[in-house]
Amino acid sequence: MMTVDVITQLDNRVIFPEEISIFNVAQHYDALCQLSLNQQSVIWDLQHTTTLDGAGVQLLIAYHQALLNNNRVVSTTFGSDAVIEAFDLFHFPLTITKKEAT
Repeated sequence: MMTVDVITQLDNRVIFPEEISIFNVAQHYDALCQLSLNQQSVIWDLQHTTTLDGAGVQLLIAYHQALLNNNRVVSTTFGSDAVIEAFDLFHFPLTITKKEAT
């Protein structure tokens, strides 16, 4: 499995790192602010994220709202158990499913 340490962009896909937590949320906020998403549809790739705490969820909620305010459509790819649990716990407004084992 690929290791992802920072938020990166590939076309309209935002690839999130392994950890989004209080310890690095400021760094990830800066990275999100620098993305140039010109497409109408944005895909969040959270399959590498294994740690997501309350601060990380707050960052994702704020980023989600900013995208919606700019008339972007946000969808997600498969996520880890940690992401699914955090989305459920915080009633995150996006649906995410667990990746099937291959």
